[in-house]
Amino acid sequence: MTNIVVIAKDNIFRLSLEMAIDELQDWCCLLSSPSAEHFLANVLPNKRIHFAFVDVELPDGSGFDLIPILLAHSCNVEIVMTSNKEARDAIFKSIRWGANSFVLKDQLLHEFPQIVQTVEEGGSALSPKAAKILLEIFKSNIQLLNFGEDSIF
Repeated sequence: MTNIVVIAKDNIFRLSLEMAIDELQDWCCLLSSPSAEHFLANVLPNKRIHFAFVDVELPDGSGFDLIPILLAHSCNVEIVMTSNKEARDAIFKSIRWGANSFVLKDQLLHEFPQIVQTVEEGGSALSPKAAKILLEIFKSNIQLLNFGEDSIF
């Protein structure tokens, strides 16, 4: 059984994600929380979390603050950060803090089975704009890296 938690302030988004999870065989939504406080008060310490879908903006703080807590609870948890906008800082912060993926909420709901499959197979799910932002960051810093003449760079 794959254990899932959803932490998102938007009730409609959260319920839609719960319904998508229910359609997957061997998946169980352990907890659906509208806030960080609700998640922290209700997470079961002895239940391993395999996937966490976490909203960047929560009513009582930032979803980023939950990343280290989720990783401490279940070290191999796949963390998918969700947002309505693709802000450069949010994308970079998600990855820097330990999230595996960053997708827009609409993209997650429309492409849920494909995103789940990608992450389950060891990949990362990134919105197209998030991928472009990360490539731009990499390209702007590649000159700072010292690769030998035989390098493909």
